[in-house]
Amino acid sequence: MTCDSKSGPLPLLILIITIIVSAQCETGNPCDNAVCKPGRVCRQNDVENSTSCVCAPVGFCRRRHRRPKAVCGSDGRRYPSHCELHRTACVTGRKLRPLPATACLAYDARLKTPTAEMETSTELTDQNNCNSHQVSVLLKQLRFDLMKRQCQDAGKTLEGCLDYSARSKDAELIMDRIFARLDTNSNGRVTKFELAKKFAKPDPCFNLVVNQLLGKAEDGANREMLGNALDLPETTAAGSRQNLSTSATGGWLTLTCPLGLLGPFESITWTRRSIEIQSISNRSQDEGQVSITGMARQMDSGVYKCCSSLWPRLCASVALAAVVPPYIRVQPSMLVRREGDSAQLHCKIVGGSQEDRGLRWLFKNSPIKLDGEVSIKLTETGSVLSIRKLGHRHTGMYTCRAENAAGVTEFAATIYVRSPTETDYSSYPLSLPAGAASAVVFHAGGISTIEAADCAVRSAVSADFDDVTLCENLVSCAWGRAPVLAGSHVMFAAQPSLGRLLALQTSRWLTFEPVQLNCPPSLMAYRQQTDQLWVACGTGGIFVVDSASAFSTNVDVGLSRRRTARRWRFNDVDSVKAEKLRRVLRLPDSRSTVLVALIDDVNDVEVVVIDVGDYRQQLEVDGGSMVLARVGLPRTVSVDTADLLVQGGTLLLHKSTVNKSSATLGQSEPTIIAIDLRTGARVERHLFPQVYARPNDEEGIAAVAPTGRIFVSNDQRHVMHISGSNVYVYEVFPTGELSLTLHDVAGVAIRSAQFQATPDGGLKILARTERDGAVLVVDLKAHVFQLVFDEKLDNKPSVSAPEFGNLALVHSHDSAVFFNTTSLAVTECSESLFVGLQSVHWLEN
Repeated sequence: MTCDSKSGPLPLLILIITIIVSAQCETGNPCDNAVCKPGRVCRQNDVENSTSCVCAPVGFCRRRHRRPKAVCGSDGRRYPSHCELHRTACVTGRKLRPLPATACLAYDARLKTPTAEMETSTELTDQNNCNSHQVSVLLKQLRFDLMKRQCQDAGKTLEGCLDYSARSKDAELIMDRIFARLDTNSNGRVTKFELAKKFAKPDPCFNLVVNQLLGKAEDGANREMLGNALDLPETTAAGSRQNLSTSATGGWLTLTCPLGLLGPFESITWTRRSIEIQSISNRSQDEGQVSITGMARQMDSGVYKCCSSLWPRLCASVALAAVVPPYIRVQPSMLVRREGDSAQLHCKIVGGSQEDRGLRWLFKNSPIKLDGEVSIKLTETGSVLSIRKLGHRHTGMYTCRAENAAGVTEFAATIYVRSPTETDYSSYPLSLPAGAASAVVFHAGGISTIEAADCAVRSAVSADFDDVTLCENLVSCAWGRAPVLAGSHVMFAAQPSLGRLLALQTSRWLTFEPVQLNCPPSLMAYRQQTDQLWVACGTGGIFVVDSASAFSTNVDVGLSRRRTARRWRFNDVDSVKAEKLRRVLRLPDSRSTVLVALIDDVNDVEVVVIDVGDYRQQLEVDGGSMVLARVGLPRTVSVDTADLLVQGGTLLLHKSTVNKSSATLGQSEPTIIAIDLRTGARVERHLFPQVYARPNDEEGIAAVAPTGRIFVSNDQRHVMHISGSNVYVYEVFPTGELSLTLHDVAGVAIRSAQFQATPDGGLKILARTERDGAVLVVDLKAHVFQLVFDEKLDNKPSVSAPEFGNLALVHSHDSAVFFNTTSLAVTECSESLFVGLQSVHWLEN
């Protein structure tokens, strides 16, 4: 009897035998009676004689259903049969259910190959029964899921969002958002770990899908690679876009985010240095645009970041450069040479915006003609006009013209060529060599000048001048901080002990005018636009001297007349009490109208930044002033200097003066505070990122502010940061951002530093170190640090240099020597001796 034998009624004995044999047959084929869900088949375990349901192999559904009926799945794609839908659900590990056929219309329109392609059988490609067809299906499934999610989140209808051509705008927007969602760490690459987060559970085809998506890139796929693998449009990643907008100051401006909006649920948020744009006064945003509703100003410059409200990692940068007319100077302003000599005029950009369209030279108001004798060379700081061999035809006025989007600026100089018969008595005296300058020394005995050309020390104003009370007790002069030059021929010097200023005429040193303040002046600044000298007293008073560059000419020597200074008061809208004014750190100058003061508060010290506007003579109190920012500081933070980077509106608060013990390496350094004047927020971590960089620190932000000292170049295009023995030099971009261009370890503590533009168009930094007899010279053009030692520099802790030239004066309280910054050596001039040398100012020829 066999297991499949058939017979009629059997006797009881035969019936019992038949039941036993049938049981043995069932035990031999356990899958015959097994019940599995659709899309799965029974598999027998020979060892344990048991069964399990596994995913059906490729082709199983086609063999089982000769005339299958297509089914639309809940994932939006169409399957050849109900069995194939469940088989796919089993293989991918997803929950799928049938939907009405209309739900798959958009998917069918998007497929490049017919639906029947899914029925094609391929060979197995790995040990998990995952073949290349299943990988293709999974890729399409992943693509659909990702696109569907972005459309739904943005509030866009599914059919309208997915029914597009390969080049449509929606396709680019969707790909931007897909990449932003997968790139969880925002490093511009999608890795295997990041892809694994997007799978509901481990999938047998996962490794093959990852290989298909990432290709051979071990560090992950970028946006273009991922877009190609998902068969989506090839576009530039939004996160890497940066649009640059340029606007002249005083104009209206609208910035537009390049991301675009996908649906009604999405909006754009704007930030600047991580501060939301809504917190900035005079700006508004709408539908991906940010509008500066008032006039554009230099402090509006910066890098603005726009991000999607639904995909925070999807961002783009828009850089704004608000330009102002360039501020230039030509040196020397008057040049006298013999016939046959050579001559050079240097046109320097000393202020304004960096986005200059170019410098042009004019001779007698006409474009200059270049030939074998006349040449023009552009430098980092401006332009140099050179004449190899002078003749009488070269006598005349030369004008340097600078132009940018905000306007045009001109500055003129004169060259006079003497004939062989002319002398210093019958004509103009010959000019000193290019780059030469006079050092004006303020000391206890009065004021003296040192000429580097002839090494002569001349007394300009003496303390014991007849019938003139120049200094206290007629013997010893006490001078304040560095003097200020107003215009070309008037210099203001402070005398704190007498509570006054002295206006000195540089062309006639024995003539001076006192300005009585009745308080000790501690800070001065000159604003060329209004010809005003701003003065702050140590007791808190602020004064303005009008017509600062004007000088009486009807008196030969001595006291000419008494000038007056008007007191400047805080406006009522400033909510600043004058009696609480502790110290003024910055006054309005030719580059900005910003005033910075320290105000005593209950528990701390408040920094108040005020834009005084265009303060005119007829107004006792300027009604146009306004508070730009108010920031509280702990009393433990000590600051005495405020440098303003006008381009971008960044205020740097730091301590410039330092004693010898605190300048020693390893000692504690003063804190540096950076404030964005358009937001009122501290932005040290954005301005000095290298200070905060920490390994394995996700935020990359330290808990403390940077320390050290700051030195800013006169044209505000370079910033030097000294922290310990580290020297950082930054270039200031037109957007106001700092870019690290030079970094080195000095090995010695630096006491003071200043910038100097050289005649060859370069820029150098001169720094006095705590090592006796050593001067550090940093050539920014050649990117070279040089530490110069000379025994003639011993016991001279201070260095002073003009803005332009190749000389510096290294001095102590009783002596000074000239130092050539080109040859890096002390000049042949002998050491000059003084009594109580206090400060040095330069007059450039």
